[in-house]
Amino acid sequence: MKIVLAANTSWYLWNFRRGLITEYLRRGHCVWVICPDREMEVQLTQLGCDISRVRMTSRTANPFSDFVIFLRFLRLMIMLRPDVFLGFTVKPFVYGSLAAQIIGAKTVGTITGLGTAFIRKNWITRVVKVLYRLATYKMKTVVFQNQSDLDMFVLQKLVSRCKTVLIPGSGLDLYHYSQKPIKRTRSQDAPVFLYIGRVLWDKGIGEFVESARKLKETHPGAQCQIAGKVDVDNVTAIGKSQVIKWENEGVIEYLGFHHDPRGFIEDADCVVLPSYREGLPRSLLEGAAMGRPLLASDCPGCTDVVMDGVNGFVFRTKNSESLLSAMRRFIKLSFSERQQIGAAGRKIVEDRFDQSLVHEAYLKVTTG
Repeated sequence: MKIVLAANTSWYLWNFRRGLITEYLRRGHCVWVICPDREMEVQLTQLGCDISRVRMTSRTANPFSDFVIFLRFLRLMIMLRPDVFLGFTVKPFVYGSLAAQIIGAKTVGTITGLGTAFIRKNWITRVVKVLYRLATYKMKTVVFQNQSDLDMFVLQKLVSRCKTVLIPGSGLDLYHYSQKPIKRTRSQDAPVFLYIGRVLWDKGIGEFVESARKLKETHPGAQCQIAGKVDVDNVTAIGKSQVIKWENEGVIEYLGFHHDPRGFIEDADCVVLPSYREGLPRSLLEGAAMGRPLLASDCPGCTDVVMDGVNGFVFRTKNSESLLSAMRRFIKLSFSERQQIGAAGRKIVEDRFDQSLVHEAYLKVTTG
Protein backbone atom coordinates (compact mmCIF):
# COMPACT_ATOMS: atom_id res chain seq x y z
CA MET A 1 0.00 0.00 0.00
CA LYS A 2 1.29 3.47 -0.89
CA ILE A 3 0.80 5.96 1.94
CA VAL A 4 1.47 9.69 1.60
CA LEU A 5 1.90 11.99 4.61
CA ALA A 6 1.96 15.78 4.15
CA ALA A 7 2.71 18.65 6.54
CA ASN A 8 3.76 22.29 6.41
CA THR A 9 7.39 21.54 7.43
CA SER A 10 9.77 18.61 7.16
CA TRP A 11 10.62 19.27 10.81
CA TYR A 12 7.02 18.50 11.77
CA LEU A 13 7.13 15.16 9.96
CA TRP A 14 10.49 14.25 11.48
CA ASN A 15 9.80 15.40 15.01
CA PHE A 16 6.15 14.36 15.37
CA ARG A 17 5.51 11.60 12.81
CA ARG A 18 8.85 9.82 12.56
CA GLY A 19 7.62 6.88 14.65
CA LEU A 20 4.46 6.49 12.56
CA ILE A 21 6.45 6.58 9.32
CA THR A 22 8.80 3.94 10.70
CA GLU A 23 5.86 1.75 11.70
CA TYR A 24 4.32 1.96 8.22
CA LEU A 25 7.65 1.03 6.66
CA ARG A 26 8.15 -1.83 9.13
CA ARG A 27 4.83 -3.28 8.05
CA GLY A 28 5.84 -3.23 4.39
CA HIS A 29 4.04 -0.14 3.13
CA CYS A 30 5.54 2.31 0.65
CA VAL A 31 5.73 5.72 2.33
CA TRP A 32 6.00 9.10 0.60
CA VAL A 33 6.14 12.41 2.45
CA ILE A 34 5.29 15.89 1.15
CA CYS A 35 6.59 19.12 2.69
CA PRO A 36 7.77 22.55 1.49
CA ASP A 37 11.41 22.49 2.65
CA ARG A 38 14.59 20.41 2.74
CA GLU A 39 15.54 20.95 6.41
CA MET A 40 15.06 17.30 7.47
CA GLU A 41 15.25 15.74 4.00
CA VAL A 42 18.34 13.62 4.71
CA GLN A 43 16.94 12.27 7.96
CA LEU A 44 13.59 11.41 6.41
CA THR A 45 15.12 9.64 3.42
CA GLN A 46 17.33 7.64 5.77
CA LEU A 47 14.18 6.27 7.35
CA GLY A 48 13.36 4.75 3.97
CA CYS A 49 10.63 7.03 2.63
CA ASP A 50 10.55 9.17 -0.51
CA ILE A 51 10.06 12.94 -0.48
CA SER A 52 8.41 15.53 -2.70
CA ARG A 53 8.21 19.24 -2.06
CA VAL A 54 5.19 21.55 -2.36
CA ARG A 55 5.87 25.23 -1.75
CA MET A 56 3.44 26.77 0.72
CA THR A 57 3.38 29.52 3.31
CA SER A 58 1.40 30.11 6.50
CA ARG A 59 1.89 33.88 6.54
CA THR A 60 -0.60 34.75 3.80
CA ALA A 61 -4.26 34.04 3.08
CA ASN A 62 -4.18 34.88 -0.62
CA PRO A 63 -6.84 32.93 -2.58
CA PHE A 64 -4.73 32.84 -5.74
CA SER A 65 -1.66 31.56 -3.87
CA ASP A 66 -3.74 28.94 -2.11
CA PHE A 67 -5.26 27.78 -5.40
CA VAL A 68 -1.74 27.34 -6.75
CA ILE A 69 -0.91 25.22 -3.68
CA PHE A 70 -3.96 23.07 -4.42
CA LEU A 71 -2.81 22.60 -8.05
CA ARG A 72 0.65 21.59 -6.86
CA PHE A 73 -0.89 18.96 -4.59
CA LEU A 74 -3.16 17.77 -7.39
CA ARG A 75 -0.22 17.37 -9.76
CA LEU A 76 1.59 15.27 -7.15
CA MET A 77 -1.46 13.14 -6.38
CA ILE A 78 -1.91 12.36 -10.09
CA MET A 79 1.75 11.39 -10.26
CA LEU A 80 1.94 9.39 -7.02
CA ARG A 81 -1.52 7.77 -7.02
CA PRO A 82 -1.50 7.00 -3.29
CA ASP A 83 -3.85 4.50 -1.68
CA VAL A 84 -3.99 6.59 1.49
CA PHE A 85 -3.31 10.29 2.10
CA LEU A 86 -2.71 11.73 5.58
CA GLY A 87 -2.80 15.51 5.90
CA PHE A 88 -1.33 17.24 8.94
CA THR A 89 -1.49 21.03 9.60
CA VAL A 90 -3.97 23.32 7.84
CA LYS A 91 -2.95 23.63 4.19
CA PRO A 92 -1.92 20.00 3.65
CA PHE A 93 -5.11 18.98 5.49
CA VAL A 94 -7.29 21.08 3.20
CA TYR A 95 -5.60 21.26 -0.21
CA GLY A 96 -3.75 17.96 -0.03
CA SER A 97 -6.90 16.10 1.02
CA LEU A 98 -9.04 17.73 -1.69
CA ALA A 99 -6.46 16.78 -4.32
CA ALA A 100 -6.21 13.22 -3.00
CA GLN A 101 -10.00 12.84 -3.05
CA ILE A 102 -10.09 13.80 -6.73
CA ILE A 103 -7.88 10.85 -7.67
CA GLY A 104 -9.83 8.49 -5.39
CA ALA A 105 -7.40 8.05 -2.50
CA LYS A 106 -8.59 7.27 1.00
CA THR A 107 -8.05 10.49 2.96
CA VAL A 108 -7.43 10.88 6.68
CA GLY A 109 -6.89 14.37 8.07
CA THR A 110 -5.57 15.36 11.47
CA ILE A 111 -6.53 18.59 13.22
CA THR A 112 -3.21 19.25 14.93
CA GLY A 113 -4.57 22.32 16.68
CA LEU A 114 -6.71 25.32 15.84
CA GLY A 115 -4.24 28.13 15.36
CA THR A 116 -4.39 31.82 14.58
CA ALA A 117 -7.50 31.63 12.40
CA PHE A 118 -9.54 30.42 15.38
CA ILE A 119 -7.73 32.39 18.09
CA ARG A 120 -7.96 35.78 16.32
CA LYS A 121 -11.42 35.54 14.77
CA ASN A 122 -11.95 37.57 11.59
CA TRP A 123 -12.89 37.05 7.95
CA ILE A 124 -10.07 34.52 7.59
CA THR A 125 -11.78 32.39 10.24
CA ARG A 126 -14.93 32.21 8.10
CA VAL A 127 -12.93 31.26 5.00
CA VAL A 128 -10.98 28.59 6.87
CA LYS A 129 -14.22 27.06 8.16
CA VAL A 130 -15.58 26.81 4.62
CA LEU A 131 -12.36 25.12 3.49
CA TYR A 132 -12.46 22.66 6.39
CA ARG A 133 -16.07 21.81 5.55
CA LEU A 134 -15.14 21.16 1.91
CA ALA A 135 -12.12 19.04 2.83
CA THR A 136 -13.95 16.87 5.37
CA TYR A 137 -17.04 16.29 3.21
CA LYS A 138 -15.55 13.24 1.46
CA MET A 139 -12.83 12.52 4.00
CA LYS A 140 -12.82 8.98 5.39
CA THR A 141 -11.72 9.94 8.91
CA VAL A 142 -10.94 13.19 10.72
CA VAL A 143 -8.56 12.79 13.65
CA PHE A 144 -8.70 15.19 16.58
CA GLN A 145 -6.15 15.49 19.35
CA ASN A 146 -8.51 16.83 22.01
CA GLN A 147 -12.22 16.62 22.74
CA SER A 148 -12.77 20.39 22.70
CA ASP A 149 -11.68 20.74 19.06
CA LEU A 150 -13.75 17.71 18.05
CA ASP A 151 -16.90 19.04 19.73
CA MET A 152 -16.45 22.49 18.20
CA PHE A 153 -16.10 21.09 14.66
CA VAL A 154 -19.22 18.96 15.10
CA LEU A 155 -21.22 21.78 16.68
CA GLN A 156 -20.35 24.18 13.86
CA LYS A 157 -21.11 21.49 11.26
CA LEU A 158 -17.58 21.42 9.91
CA VAL A 159 -17.56 17.61 10.10
CA SER A 160 -19.98 14.77 10.78
CA ARG A 161 -19.43 13.18 14.18
CA CYS A 162 -19.48 9.70 12.62
CA LYS A 163 -16.22 10.54 10.81
CA THR A 164 -14.36 11.73 13.91
CA VAL A 165 -11.76 9.88 15.93
CA LEU A 166 -9.90 11.07 19.01
CA ILE A 167 -6.19 10.14 19.00
CA PRO A 168 -3.96 11.73 21.67
CA GLY A 169 -1.34 13.59 19.66
CA SER A 170 1.61 11.99 17.93
CA GLY A 171 2.65 9.82 20.86
CA LEU A 172 5.97 9.77 22.65
CA ASP A 173 8.90 7.37 22.61
CA LEU A 174 9.25 6.74 26.34
CA TYR A 175 12.67 5.15 25.94
CA HIS A 176 13.95 8.23 24.13
CA TYR A 177 12.36 10.57 26.69
CA SER A 178 13.41 8.71 29.81
CA GLN A 179 12.76 10.03 33.29
CA LYS A 180 15.61 12.14 34.69
CA PRO A 181 16.07 13.26 38.31
CA ILE A 182 15.50 16.92 39.11
CA LYS A 183 18.80 18.57 39.98
CA ARG A 184 19.43 19.61 43.58
CA THR A 185 22.34 21.93 42.83
CA ARG A 186 20.13 25.05 42.69
CA SER A 187 18.44 26.90 45.50
CA GLN A 188 14.76 26.06 45.90
CA ASP A 189 13.74 29.69 45.25
CA ALA A 190 15.87 29.95 42.09
CA PRO A 191 14.31 27.40 39.71
CA VAL A 192 14.58 27.20 35.94
CA PHE A 193 11.28 27.62 34.08
CA LEU A 194 11.54 26.37 30.49
CA TYR A 195 9.34 27.13 27.47
CA ILE A 196 9.88 24.90 24.41
CA GLY A 197 8.24 25.67 21.08
CA ARG A 198 7.86 28.16 18.28
CA VAL A 199 8.33 31.72 19.47
CA LEU A 200 4.86 33.13 18.74
CA TRP A 201 2.62 35.66 20.44
CA ASP A 202 -0.19 33.07 20.27
CA LYS A 203 1.94 30.70 22.34
CA GLY A 204 1.70 33.18 25.20
CA ILE A 205 5.29 34.35 24.98
CA GLY A 206 4.24 37.90 25.87
CA GLU A 207 2.62 36.71 29.09
CA PHE A 208 5.62 34.50 29.89
CA VAL A 209 8.00 37.44 29.53
CA GLU A 210 5.79 39.74 31.62
CA SER A 211 5.53 37.11 34.36
CA ALA A 212 9.28 36.55 34.25
CA ARG A 213 9.89 40.29 34.64
CA LYS A 214 7.72 40.46 37.77
CA LEU A 215 9.11 37.23 39.19
CA LYS A 216 12.64 38.63 38.99
CA GLU A 217 11.61 41.40 41.39
CA THR A 218 11.06 38.91 44.22
CA HIS A 219 13.16 35.95 43.05
CA PRO A 220 16.18 37.36 41.19
CA GLY A 221 17.80 33.93 40.97
CA ALA A 222 14.93 32.38 39.03
CA GLN A 223 15.57 31.73 35.35
CA CYS A 224 13.00 31.83 32.56
CA GLN A 225 14.24 30.17 29.38
CA ILE A 226 12.90 30.05 25.83
CA ALA A 227 13.98 27.27 23.48
CA GLY A 228 12.58 27.40 19.97
CA LYS A 229 12.55 28.93 16.52
CA VAL A 230 12.15 32.67 16.00
CA ASP A 231 11.01 34.39 12.77
CA VAL A 232 8.98 31.31 11.82
CA ASP A 233 6.41 31.17 9.02
CA ASN A 234 3.46 32.38 11.06
CA VAL A 235 1.57 35.67 11.22
CA THR A 236 2.08 35.84 15.01
CA ALA A 237 5.81 35.12 14.86
CA ILE A 238 8.13 37.07 17.16
CA GLY A 239 11.35 38.34 15.61
CA LYS A 240 14.80 37.52 16.91
CA SER A 241 15.51 41.20 17.60
CA GLN A 242 12.64 41.29 20.12
CA VAL A 243 13.86 38.12 21.83
CA ILE A 244 17.40 39.50 22.05
CA LYS A 245 16.00 42.70 23.56
CA TRP A 246 14.29 40.70 26.30
CA GLU A 247 17.48 38.76 26.88
CA ASN A 248 19.55 41.94 27.12
CA GLU A 249 17.10 43.19 29.76
CA GLY A 250 17.88 40.09 31.79
CA VAL A 251 14.25 38.96 31.72
CA ILE A 252 14.68 35.69 29.82
CA GLU A 253 17.46 33.48 28.51
CA TYR A 254 17.15 32.47 24.87
CA LEU A 255 18.54 28.99 24.24
CA GLY A 256 18.02 28.98 20.49
CA PHE A 257 16.52 26.03 18.65
CA HIS A 258 17.64 22.43 18.85
CA HIS A 259 16.08 19.36 17.26
CA ASP A 260 16.55 17.39 20.48
CA PRO A 261 15.27 19.32 23.55
CA ARG A 262 16.10 16.63 26.12
CA GLY A 263 19.18 18.44 27.40
CA PHE A 264 17.17 21.61 28.00
CA ILE A 265 14.47 19.67 29.85
CA GLU A 266 16.97 17.81 32.00
CA ASP A 267 18.53 21.11 33.10
CA ALA A 268 15.13 22.65 33.93
CA ASP A 269 13.00 22.36 37.04
CA CYS A 270 9.66 23.01 35.34
CA VAL A 271 8.24 23.13 31.78
CA VAL A 272 5.87 26.02 31.00
CA LEU A 273 3.34 26.47 28.18
CA PRO A 274 1.18 29.63 28.28
CA SER A 275 -0.40 28.96 24.86
CA TYR A 276 -3.80 30.32 23.76
CA ARG A 277 -4.87 27.04 22.12
CA GLU A 278 -3.26 23.67 21.39
CA GLY A 279 -3.98 20.35 19.78
CA LEU A 280 -2.03 18.19 22.19
CA PRO A 281 1.18 19.98 23.22
CA ARG A 282 4.29 17.93 22.63
CA SER A 283 6.48 20.05 24.91
CA LEU A 284 4.31 19.23 27.92
CA LEU A 285 4.43 15.51 27.11
CA GLU A 286 8.21 15.64 26.76
CA GLY A 287 8.57 17.49 30.04
CA ALA A 288 6.25 15.11 31.87
CA ALA A 289 7.97 12.04 30.40
CA MET A 290 11.28 13.27 31.77
CA GLY A 291 9.76 13.83 35.20
CA ARG A 292 9.33 17.58 35.18
CA PRO A 293 6.35 19.37 36.76
CA LEU A 294 4.29 21.38 34.27
CA LEU A 295 2.73 24.84 34.22
CA ALA A 296 0.10 25.29 31.51
CA SER A 297 -2.71 27.63 30.52
CA ASP A 298 -6.29 26.39 30.85
CA CYS A 299 -6.80 26.29 27.08
CA PRO A 300 -7.97 23.27 25.02
CA GLY A 301 -5.14 20.81 24.58
CA CYS A 302 -3.11 21.88 27.59
CA THR A 303 -5.76 20.72 30.04
CA ASP A 304 -5.75 17.32 28.30
CA VAL A 305 -2.22 16.86 29.64
CA VAL A 306 -2.02 18.86 32.88
CA MET A 307 -4.16 18.12 35.93
CA ASP A 308 -3.90 20.90 38.46
CA GLY A 309 -2.10 19.81 41.60
CA VAL A 310 -1.33 16.34 40.18
CA ASN A 311 1.37 16.72 37.52
CA GLY A 312 1.59 20.50 37.56
CA PHE A 313 -0.43 23.70 37.87
CA VAL A 314 -2.96 25.31 35.54
CA PHE A 315 -3.32 29.08 35.12
CA ARG A 316 -5.72 31.31 33.18
CA THR A 317 -5.06 31.78 29.47
CA LYS A 318 -3.77 35.23 28.37
CA ASN A 319 -3.23 36.22 32.01
CA SER A 320 0.33 37.00 33.12
CA GLU A 321 -0.73 37.51 36.75
CA SER A 322 -2.25 34.04 36.87
CA LEU A 323 0.93 32.60 35.34
CA LEU A 324 3.01 34.49 37.90
CA SER A 325 0.92 33.00 40.71
CA ALA A 326 1.51 29.51 39.30
CA MET A 327 5.25 30.15 39.18
CA ARG A 328 5.23 31.29 42.81
CA ARG A 329 3.11 28.29 43.72
CA PHE A 330 5.75 26.06 42.18
CA ILE A 331 8.58 27.83 44.00
CA LYS A 332 6.91 27.10 47.35
CA LEU A 333 7.03 23.37 46.69
CA SER A 334 9.64 21.36 48.55
CA PHE A 335 12.12 19.29 46.57
CA SER A 336 10.28 16.06 47.42
CA GLU A 337 6.96 17.57 46.31
CA ARG A 338 8.50 18.53 42.98
CA GLN A 339 9.74 14.98 42.59
CA GLN A 340 6.29 13.56 43.36
CA ILE A 341 4.58 15.84 40.84
CA GLY A 342 7.19 14.96 38.21
CA ALA A 343 6.73 11.24 38.84
CA ALA A 344 2.94 11.63 38.51
CA GLY A 345 3.45 13.29 35.12
CA ARG A 346 5.64 10.42 33.94
CA LYS A 347 2.96 7.91 34.95
CA ILE A 348 0.27 9.84 33.04
CA VAL A 349 2.36 9.83 29.86
CA GLU A 350 3.05 6.09 30.23
CA ASP A 351 -0.65 5.32 30.64
CA ARG A 352 -2.12 7.61 27.98
CA PHE A 353 0.45 8.94 25.53
CA ASP A 354 2.87 6.12 24.68
CA GLN A 355 3.55 6.23 20.93
CA SER A 356 2.59 2.57 20.49
CA LEU A 357 -1.01 3.47 21.42
CA VAL A 358 -1.07 6.33 18.91
CA HIS A 359 0.50 4.29 16.11
CA GLU A 360 -2.01 1.45 16.51
CA ALA A 361 -4.86 3.96 16.34
CA TYR A 362 -3.51 5.46 13.09
CA LEU A 363 -2.93 2.04 11.57
CA LYS A 364 -6.54 1.16 12.32
CA VAL A 365 -8.01 4.23 10.57
CA THR A 366 -5.62 4.17 7.59
CA THR A 367 -4.88 0.55 6.76
CA GLY A 368 -7.56 -1.29 8.76
